Amino acid sequence: RLRRGLIVGQSPPRPLEQLPPAYQAFQGPPEQRLTKLAGFETPKDLWAVFDRLDLIGWCPEPKPRADKHDVKKGYTKHNWDGHRFPLRFARLAASRLLNFGRDGTSLQEYAIVVLCGRNVAAAFGLKLRPFVPWAEERDGVRYLVMPHPSGVSHLWNDAVCRHRAIAAFRAALEVAGLQPPTAAPSPPLALPQNLPATEKLRRKRRRKCDEGSGAADPQAKVPS
Repeated sequence: RLRRGLIVGQSPPRPLEQLPPAYQAFQGPPEQRLTKLAGFETPKDLWAVFDRLDLIGWCPEPKPRADKHDVKKGYTKHNWDGHRFPLRFARLAASRLLNFGRDGTSLQEYAIVVLCGRNVAAAFGLKLRPFVPWAEERDGVRYLVMPHPSGVSHLWNDAVCRHRAIAAFRAALEVAGLQPPTAAPSPPLALPQNLPATEKLRRKRRRKCDEGSGAADPQAKVPS
């Protein structure tokens, strides 16, 4: 296998005409989050050992905002709901990658293929699990399914979920032989004292650690 990995995202964050010149997948805050999760010093260090791509080459239409999230009615939390992911077209794109590889490199040759988001994992035909991250090998491809690094994913607000993602990413990089020379230490995990271990609290935390980064829409159309 190559001493190199591949990171696959969902789609560009905005319409093509609104993207910066020479835009590349994960450019901006998402690549900065991935860099910190993996323990690299800079995004340049991360991309020195990883290739990257968006599975869908255009920005899908935004998800409709629920009435309870209307800022005019006093809602003050997240201000963006993500996009309606066109799963049918994503599956076609994933199938092409599996059959023909990326720029002549088959996915089996990569040390690891990181799929960012449950929607991307579904496009590659992986059986979805209740929570992310998880790792599995299928048809000779070593996958790591991570939460999408976009700020739309609410789990980044939860310390336990962040540390789970850090641990999974760095362990997978170590197994693949792609870990940075001197990985930055994980920040200390601060949890409240005397936390009641109730089943209700555990379910709430598990829901927060689930990605939930947008409902797939198999009927979404390709823009002309």
